[in-house]
Amino acid sequence: MWLEILPKVRDGAVVFLILQTMVLYAVPLLILYAITRGMRQLLSKVREGFIIVHDAVGKAFALVQRVVEGVRAPFLWIHGSIAGGQALISALRRIFLDGGRSNER
Repeated sequence: MWLEILPKVRDGAVVFLILQTMVLYAVPLLILYAITRGMRQLLSKVREGFIIVHDAVGKAFALVQRVVEGVRAPFLWIHGSIAGGQALISALRRIFLDGGRSNER
């Protein structure tokens, strides 16, 4: 008599194990779904912040470039003037002291 109930109990146990597995897999999936929804909302807000920060960094970079150009310009002018003066003196020395002749023989 109890052998007749055994297949029904076995089938019930299999169904119970399948439902248990489905629930155990459903919980992490629901958690991941909630996390991804939250991340989508967060990214939309963070994107706006990144755009603001990007613009601010671009303005700061442009300001730094202008300051660097302003600081560098006098040094380049001085260096260029000195190099031009040295070239002029060298040319004049070659013309007047060497009689216009080159040093090649």
